[in-house]
Amino acid sequence: MQKIKLKSYSSFVLVLLVVSAVAWKTEATKWLVPSNPTVTVTINFETLFASLEERVFEESKVQAIIEDMNAEIEQRRQEITEYEQEFELYEAGSPKWQELLQDQQLKVLEYQAQVEYSKSRKARELSKGTRRVYMNIRESAAKLAGQNGWDYVVVNDAAITLPEADNVDIGLEISSRRILYANDALDVTDLLISYMNGNFDEMAVR
Repeated sequence: MQKIKLKSYSSFVLVLLVVSAVAWKTEATKWLVPSNPTVTVTINFETLFASLEERVFEESKVQAIIEDMNAEIEQRRQEITEYEQEFELYEAGSPKWQELLQDQQLKVLEYQAQVEYSKSRKARELSKGTRRVYMNIRESAAKLAGQNGWDYVVVNDAAITLPEADNVDIGLEISSRRILYANDALDVTDLLISYMNGNFDEMAVR
């Protein structure tokens, strides 16, 4: 009888150890990241950005706005110049001459304001267009990654040549780089360009 009790106790202890081990393993492994090899590909962002039809389209929209604003600026400049001819019709310092001078000064202020507005709007429109293109690059890269089993799509900053000018903070340039070497076989720049240009519909984004 004692042997039976001892055997039952030993079995209970063994089961308890097994259950405890399984529970510990489950608790420990739930914090572990799967060790499957990750797939990383790279892109040359400068080449990609320069080759996108969407980028050309966005810049052409900004250029059209700039041309309209430049035409308005030129018209204002001509109006200011025309005052010089009117000044000759009146005696300098006369009431009419003074009136023309005030009108011209107002036109000059409006002209200067238009020039400053044109600069700020150009910068704003370029920024908005660049943001739209960049967000589409990220979205397209994510879709291609899902289709091809890529885990990371990384910008290959090693592809960007270090500036050679003497007045450049070369230490800052070097410290800002994250990739020292990238295998060209892992470069998917052309694939992403082809994918994005193939999906770009100019009429759809007008």
